[in-house]
Formats: sequence, C-alpha cells, structure tokens
Amino acid sequence: MKSIEELHEVACANGEETYIDPKSGLTVFTEFAHLQRGSCCGSRCRHCPYNHVNVRRSETTHVQLLARLVSWLLEQLARLAAVFSGAKRASAIPRKRRKSALYTRKGDGGYTRVLGGDALPKHAAVCEAMGDVDELSVKLGMAAYRSERKDVADFVFRVQQRLLDAGAVLAAADSSSGIARRAFNPTELEVLEREIDAVDATLPPLRHFVVPQPPSAALALHDARAVCRRAERHVWRLVLDHRSVDRQSSPREDDPHEAIAKYLNRLSDYLFVAARQAAHDQRDHPEVTYDVSASTRRRLLAFDDGPSVR
Repeated sequence: MKSIEELHEVACANGEETYIDPKSGLTVFTEFAHLQRGSCCGSRCRHCPYNHVNVRRSETTHVQLLARLVSWLLEQLARLAAVFSGAKRASAIPRKRRKSALYTRKGDGGYTRVLGGDALPKHAAVCEAMGDVDELSVKLGMAAYRSERKDVADFVFRVQQRLLDAGAVLAAADSSSGIARRAFNPTELEVLEREIDAVDATLPPLRHFVVPQPPSAALALHDARAVCRRAERHVWRLVLDHRSVDRQSSPREDDPHEAIAKYLNRLSDYLFVAARQAAHDQRDHPEVTYDVSASTRRRLLAFDDGPSVR
C-alpha cells in the first residue's frame, strides 16, 4: 500500500485535485487543488500550502488584541516615516506565486468550456468563431511586420486589441451587451470607416477584380482579409443560431455577437484598401487586376466562331 505522501505526489504530478485516503476512505484535496484555488479555504486541509492562514483561531484575549493593535500602529508609523524620509513604501509580504497550469488534459476528449457555460464540442460554432478571430490576429501581426507604413502598423495593432475584446465576448456563455458596446461601439466602426475612406481616396478607381500578388506587404494584408471574411461568416452563423433559439427573425441591437460580426465586416473592407495601397507603394510590383466580363466575352466569341458539332 502506498503511503499518503506517495499518493499525494502522484496525484499532483497528474494534475489531480483530490485523492482517496486508503486508511479513512475520505477524499483529500491535493496541494495542486489549493494552488488552483489561490488561497486558503480555512478548512484545515492536510496539504494546505498557505499555512492555514484563513483557519479561525481560538478566541483572542483582550491582551492579545491590544498587542496586535500596538504592533499594527507601530507598523503604520514606520511606513509613514519611510514616506516622509523619501524611502520607498514598505512592501507587503509577498504571496506565494500561483502555479500556472498550462495544460489540464480536460480538453483531450474533444470538448471545451466557455466562460460560465457547459461543455461544448470543439467544432461548435462559437469555438470556430473564436479560433478564426485568434488566427486573424496572428495574420494581422504578420501584416504589420511586412508593412512599410508605420501608420498601417499602428492601426493594425489597435485592431488586434479590439479582436482580443471580441475573443473575450465570444468566450462568455452569457455575454453582456455592455461589454460589447464598450468594445465594438459605433465609434469603433466609424474609426474603421474613416480610415477606409482616407486610404481609398489615395487610390485610383477600381474597375476590375484585384488579383492578390506581390509585394509581400500586400499579400499579407490580403491573407488577413480572407481570414477576416471567414471569421465574419462563423460569427454570423453564431448570431443566426441564437436567433433560432430565441425564435427571433429580426436583428437585435444589443446582441454582442452581431456587433462583432459588423466590426469584422468593416475590417475586411479596410484590409482590402490597405492591401491595394501596399501594392501601389511598390512600383516594381504594380497592382494586378482581372476583367472577368472581358474574359467571358472572349470565351463566348471563341465559342461562336468555333466549328459546330452536329
């Protein structure tokens, strides 16, 4: 039979929060569980790493209370003296650093949890949307790195911050419309639209389809644009799923997911004009366009002039 120490060590190594005491048959919380909690629960647990700081003590006498009060007053006087003498304020006793659990193994079965919600399959609509938004942020980071324009890199960084807000809203099972309004209010859409208009005003009119071609700065922006479109589609699917559950056919102004979808729609337009701008900045790689209608006409003419088959 393994000892208590061995059982506890194995449980912690496996990332388990409890183990069974073989002698008493009781469930015992591991040190890993307490580190996950981040503080003493006050229940005199066997493996408490916080020295049972929250365990209620026996009734304190008046003398002990007075001694504590005097000690506290002396400590405050010492801190005031340090402030007036120009020294740094005495720091509090550092707490033990909480262990960062980078992996939990809880998602190995193909399910995950959103904040405050039940387990969902990892291919659920909300997971697809969150993954696309995350991928889009990476693509934008690469586009900013490839860009030779500081104003574009700075604006893309601002957009990446908004995408982090979007991920937080998508990850919440009970998303608050207030959070969405702060992250994706009409002002943010107006900022995107002003930027689109400013960039588009510097470009020649577009009469044909743009073919994504070098330079790399333009290709990186087109790459981000394509991912942005995919993210928008998945967020709209999430919006429509919510409408079907709520039995609503009309849009809701307070739907945070719909606010995200609108933001992504406008963002893809910005990425398109920014990619065109990057192409026009490089004279060695002029913008490549393709006239679909002319190509169709050529094929039709070739078909009409060709031999007939009977």
